[in-house]
Amino acid sequence: GDQYCEVDDSCDENFAPDKMTWQQAVKWADQLNYQGFDDWRLASISVSSGIPTGSASKDYIVSCYAVSEEACRDNELGYMFRYNLGGEIGDDFSVDTDDPNYDDPIFGVDDVALYHIQYGHWSNTAYLEYIEAFPFFFAGGGYFDAGQTTRWAAWAVRDGDVGDVQCLIPEDLTGLTATVRHDTVYLSWDESEGATQYDICWSIDGNDFIRLADVHETSYEDQLGSSWKTIDYYVTAVSTRGETAPSEIVRIKNTDDRGGKKGPPR
Repeated sequence: GDQYCEVDDSCDENFAPDKMTWQQAVKWADQLNYQGFDDWRLASISVSSGIPTGSASKDYIVSCYAVSEEACRDNELGYMFRYNLGGEIGDDFSVDTDDPNYDDPIFGVDDVALYHIQYGHWSNTAYLEYIEAFPFFFAGGGYFDAGQTTRWAAWAVRDGDVGDVQCLIPEDLTGLTATVRHDTVYLSWDESEGATQYDICWSIDGNDFIRLADVHETSYEDQLGSSWKTIDYYVTAVSTRGETAPSEIVRIKNTDDRGGKKGPPR
């Protein structure tokens, strides 16, 4: 069977990092833990109207083509387009995922490489008195209003510097071990350089793997209960640039031979 795990059926099959509703995007940014920081938020296009999820009418959205560079800073996505990337109205910095050069970077200020810029990215700014919010589109250089249940990409930012971040495909994951004590399996593995998270997959038949969890540490505890027989695990390292091949598989067996199967992932 295919060793790569499948997304659990209980997940939203339409969910993808580049296709989120506004509510999903706000939650994603709020819960993001990356490079040791957990104070991420969606970028704003109307800073003075409120952070992190302020509301504004169109009259309060800053147009970076009609104000000074300093005033444009209230429109964080507009500033990225206009000043960091040097965009003019009509310029298209979005990527075509069918293009063979999809992974080629766009270089911004001071040669910072930006990958996977989408057609439209949600801002944190909701449309006052309407069930809409404001995405900014990088295929043209302006904002528009869209229903909050429509799906666009998200751009997470935080106040202050993160430091030098290399967007790397992580190193292959090694050192996966599994120890069982009192119906709990303790998984651990070596740190993978470049990884921002680790995806843990398991199988009860040795063929079909499904995703059990994703973590930011190099260990995980899986509560098995009392009714299980044989379980295989592997782990992959994930970054903003890709995912490694699965690690070597570790197998645990119920030496008490009580039979049964592990329940669905929690």
